[in-house]
Formats: sequence, structure tokens, C-alpha cells
Amino acid sequence: MNNLIANYERILEVLREISDETLLSYQRRIPKMKDLEVVSLVLTAEYMGIVDSMPLEICKISRSARSKICKDKQYCYPNRGFCASQQMSFYGYKLHSVCSLNRVFQSNKKELCKNI
Repeated sequence: MNNLIANYERILEVLREISDETLLSYQRRIPKMKDLEVVSLVLTAEYMGIVDSMPLEICKISRSARSKICKDKQYCYPNRGFCASQQMSFYGYKLHSVCSLNRVFQSNKKELCKNI
């Protein structure tokens, strides 16, 4: 099974068997993909090795205490993290990208980085 769509559909089928599909009640907008579809896409990309991440540095760590960038709402605060591939600590976000086997980006997702 080296086809992305076939792998995605198989993983989604298994997830539907073991899970009841419920959306979170606090969502204001109707999402384009259901929760299980997103999880299935991430698992498929991990399985096939086509997910990568990179740091989105807001400012240098030494200035992070004084920085007011991206601190409008608590849910979007930048955080400190570590990028193992570049051997660097950073203050900001992590960008996760899913690309096709032809090396074309399919989707991007910014996530708050977690302390490692």
C-alpha cells in the first residue's frame, strides 16, 4: 500500500470502527474536515514519512520576556521549543507541513510548540 489515498482511507476505516465520531461543542465554525479525518491524515502522513515541521521564530529567546508579538489572546501565545534537526532552541510556533510524494505541499498547520 504505497498510495496515499488508499492508506488514508484504510486508516480512516479502522478509526471509524474503534471510535464514535463527535465534534467538540465549542466550535463556532463548521470545520472542513471531521476530527477523525484529520487524525487519519496525520497518521497516514506519519506512516508514509511525508510530514515535516520547522520552527517559526517570533524573536530570539533573550527578548521573549519583553516581546508583545502574538500575545493578543491566551490561546495563541508563542512558546519556547527545541528543533532537533537544526539543534536550536526557539521562541515561537512550529509549522507542520504535509507534502505529497511529488514534494508538493498539501497543507500547512501552525501549532503552539511544546516544551521538550
